[in-house]
Amino acid sequence: MDGRRDMHWLDAVMWTLIGIVVMVVLMAGLGALMTGCATTQQVTPGATSTGKTPEEPKKPAFALRASRQMAFPGVPILLTAALDGGEEVEEYYCPLIEWTWANGTHSREGGDCPEFDKREDYPRRWTRWVALTVPGEYKVEVRWEKPEGKVIGMRDIVLTGLGGEGGGGEER
Repeated sequence: MDGRRDMHWLDAVMWTLIGIVVMVVLMAGLGALMTGCATTQQVTPGATSTGKTPEEPKKPAFALRASRQMAFPGVPILLTAALDGGEEVEEYYCPLIEWTWANGTHSREGGDCPEFDKREDYPRRWTRWVALTVPGEYKVEVRWEKPEGKVIGMRDIVLTGLGGEGGGGEER
């Protein structure tokens, strides 16, 4: 009986080791297969593997963040509209920022910068404080526009006023 018990233990160890070896071989084969696929990728002349030409600037990501998503009425929330990443190119330089508040009002800022070639900085962040006036949901929208009115980006966020039913919002 003891011999069988020892044999079962050895069998378990042996099958575990075989399983590990099989997994390593399969993973190595999969890695080789993936490497082989990567080398057969077609690239057009003058373009990178992503298909973009090297001269094409990296675009920024448009972001809208809140210091808190929920608050009781009267508690201020800092909203930040930002251009994250990307290169400093004229297309995204000095946009007009339009904030649309939950109560339907709008506020605008920016758009009055020196020419791109004469710039001293490259604004990427705009902030506003908002205080929820009554409980409920508040949708805030931000649009990035060029001076001629072309929208280059848009984001929105929903804030929740705690404490019951309601709606609205006031910029501070």
